[in-house]
Amino acid sequence: MIETNFSNKHSEMGLEDIGDCCYAMKQYNSAIEGYQKVIDNYPQSPLLALAQYSIAQSYRKLANYEQATLEFNEVIEEYPESDYAAPAQYYIGYIYYQNQNYNDAIIEFQKVIDNYPECIWLDGQNRLIAPCAQYYIGWCYENIEDWDNAIIAYEKVVNDYPDSTWSDGSSIPEYAQYRIDWINENHP
Repeated sequence: MIETNFSNKHSEMGLEDIGDCCYAMKQYNSAIEGYQKVIDNYPQSPLLALAQYSIAQSYRKLANYEQATLEFNEVIEEYPESDYAAPAQYYIGYIYYQNQNYNDAIIEFQKVIDNYPECIWLDGQNRLIAPCAQYYIGWCYENIEDWDNAIIAYEKVVNDYPDSTWSDGSSIPEYAQYRIDWINENHP
């Protein structure tokens, strides 16, 4: 029995590793296959949420945004308590943003703030996701030229997340303040 459990654990980790290797080599279709095998073959695996999230990211990298959105939603629905639910919600908003569907992006980014206010990115830097979502809400309002709501959104970044940073360490509130100043100068 112990040997079987070790063997199963080793197999699921191997499949996850294959998916990771393919992902790193930008062979996203092969990565999806590897991650899907973990989900299909090991329904009790602690790696399921990660595998599902990785499938979604692979579709995003393939620019198959419709499928990526479906897969990110699967993460949220199937693994709502996992560390992957908040970034999945963020990327749904980001996909809408990338596709210039700003009103839907605002709704999806707001869900990050409402549902995952204390969740952090998975990059080990202990950074909150919510300030990034709040910033992009402002940016979406800018893109639809709703200047008043853009300023309100950016002010929330400055006031609610004064120490927040992007992954490169730069200050999100500084970017937000720059956008506020730009709007005030160009669209008073």
